[in-house]
Amino acid sequence: MKKLLFLLSIISVFSADAQLRISAPVYIDEVQTLINKSIDAGDNTITNIDNSSIASGAAIAVNKLFALTPSRLMATDGSGFMSASSVTATEAGRLSGVTAAIQTQIDSKLTKAGDAGPVTTGTNDATDFIFETNNSARWTIGGSTGYLRRGSGTSDFGFQLYGTGAGSTIAFGDNFDATTPYGMLREFSGTDTDQGELYFQKGLGMRAGTFGSTTPQVWITQAGAVCLNTQTPVSGAEVTVNGDQDISGFLNVGAFVKYKTASTPSAPANGTEFNLYYKANKLIIQYNDGGTTRYKYLDLTGTGVTWVQTTSAP
Repeated sequence: MKKLLFLLSIISVFSADAQLRISAPVYIDEVQTLINKSIDAGDNTITNIDNSSIASGAAIAVNKLFALTPSRLMATDGSGFMSASSVTATEAGRLSGVTAAIQTQIDSKLTKAGDAGPVTTGTNDATDFIFETNNSARWTIGGSTGYLRRGSGTSDFGFQLYGTGAGSTIAFGDNFDATTPYGMLREFSGTDTDQGELYFQKGLGMRAGTFGSTTPQVWITQAGAVCLNTQTPVSGAEVTVNGDQDISGFLNVGAFVKYKTASTPSAPANGTEFNLYYKANKLIIQYNDGGTTRYKYLDLTGTGVTWVQTTSAP
């Protein structure tokens, strides 16, 4: 048999076109090593190559594998094979620097009770909740009281601003100037015996009753004049009551004295008040004597010094 094979190998040295073949013969029952040989996958089938047949340092290029969806995080499918997930490479890059479970960290910082529920953030004990910028406490919510205060320290009130100068100022307005704000509430100078200051650059109006009325009941003009029930002071007057009109219905002293300039006032209450006013060159005292309105007046013309009593208004 070997002689026959040897004969066949000699014959195979020459091809059909009479070219000399230089390849050595391969015997079917011999083990040989193929070097620099090409195996045509179209014509040859290799059925027994497994993981152990591939060198440990083969360094097979990844691009020799089947291409997955570009720029996706690689995962394994239900069969354990590699597949492209829905997470993009950009999204995966956002995980850089994570040092612990993300959901655990979120849960420890923020609790949200349902889509339409309240959002709770802060501490679960009596420690303060502090808002910081530039490594300094700017606003603090007291852990035990819930009071809001500026900076650090302690607060005995629901809302606290403290400090000197701008540190104790609440400023507001639609045309704000940090140096001279249009509206301001603050302590006035000093650090321990301060007075309060309520300031508005264009004047200050105060009222009680219906909200939103355009007419203040007390008005301090930009020039510093005080008006009661009006915004138009009498020229040169420090205090104006209802302009230059009768002030009888607007000025009470000690709840029993009324000062009037033009007309006879209504009768005062019995035993609790009287009216003192000037009318027709007379200084008049109006009082209630057991239900009877009486008047005592002194005529201020000439040199008269006699008081006159009457039940009719002078």
